[in-house]
Amino acid sequence: MSSSVGSGPGSASGLWRSALEAVSVTLIGLLLVAGLAMTSHAVGSLTGPDVAAATGTPTRAVSDQRLVAVGAGANVTGQVGHDPASTGAGIGALTGTDKDGHKSSQAAPPRPAAAAEVNSEQAYLDSAAAVAARAEREAAAPAFDQAMVGLSAAERAAGQGVRAGQALHEDNRLQQDQRSQGQAEEAAGIASEVARLEEEKRLAEEAAAKLAEQARLAEEARLAAEQAAAAAANGTLLEGTLVRVPTLAPVAGASVAAAVAPIVPGRYQIAARFGAVGTWSLYHTGVDLGAPIGTPIRAAAAGIVTAPVAGGWAGTHVIIEHADGSTLYAHMMATTVVPGQSVRAGEVIGFVGMTGRTFGPHLHFEYYPPGTSQVSPYAATDPVVWMARRGIQL
Repeated sequence: MSSSVGSGPGSASGLWRSALEAVSVTLIGLLLVAGLAMTSHAVGSLTGPDVAAATGTPTRAVSDQRLVAVGAGANVTGQVGHDPASTGAGIGALTGTDKDGHKSSQAAPPRPAAAAEVNSEQAYLDSAAAVAARAEREAAAPAFDQAMVGLSAAERAAGQGVRAGQALHEDNRLQQDQRSQGQAEEAAGIASEVARLEEEKRLAEEAAAKLAEQARLAEEARLAAEQAAAAAANGTLLEGTLVRVPTLAPVAGASVAAAVAPIVPGRYQIAARFGAVGTWSLYHTGVDLGAPIGTPIRAAAAGIVTAPVAGGWAGTHVIIEHADGSTLYAHMMATTVVPGQSVRAGEVIGFVGMTGRTFGPHLHFEYYPPGTSQVSPYAATDPVVWMARRGIQL
């Protein structure tokens, strides 16, 4: 009798063991609940309505799933580290049955299988992670949109900068082209100016050389005239004396036609004509062409130079024998030809002077018809008529 009382379900030791098992199960359940609470806090402290909104499960169903998960944890805990008797006692405490499997009047409703409960908890965790991910995306969306706006603005600014750089490069290129063109034009202008200055320098040097040559010839002519005048004054200048001066080329523009004026037209003036009377013995036997000392005298026509036999009154003079008579050139400063020399019309034969009987520098020009001699001055005829027959107007 005593053994049945000590070991039966209604004994004190059995009640004590059942109470301990119930307390153990309760503590294990509380620990599981705390673990679930920490998990919920880790995924963003989601509530039942949040999970329901994410998964489409009503709020009550979610709460029931949590309770089922707690029961599953208690069941699993009861199966680890206890014998079948203690396990059965623990399950009986939760379901309202005794260790022999008889239902009590307060039996709990049946619970789902353990595998279904684990899958439900995993779905819950997955749903919570999805909600957290969506919340993170929604929270990051404004910053992402702002970053995209900033990127677009940066791209537009970069494009504007590129276009501005291209425009600046093109402007610099145009300016460089304009500077190059201006430099080329300036260089061409400088080269043209240098060429012009060089040409002016060359012409000036040529003009200076001509002036120097003319001055030299004039000085030589002056010296020769002074010598001739001194010799005539002293009575030492003999008739037919030849004063040597440098041979000159024909005057530019001189003609080699049948006849030319003895002095280039424009360089002389008619001082006395043929037949004039006055200081001469009877009349003037030629034509006087007044010109400065040193003015070149030319052969009026082609011929041969003969001996100067006119006499002292003619001073230094030249006689040229032509095909239709002869011409005499008197009062010369100097001559450039000698007897027997052939000359052409327009060839320089001497220079204007003041030798012989004269009152000023001039050329006394006479013409002698064929068969007459210069020894008799009054055998001469009007030279102006003879020149006119050859087409020359004095």
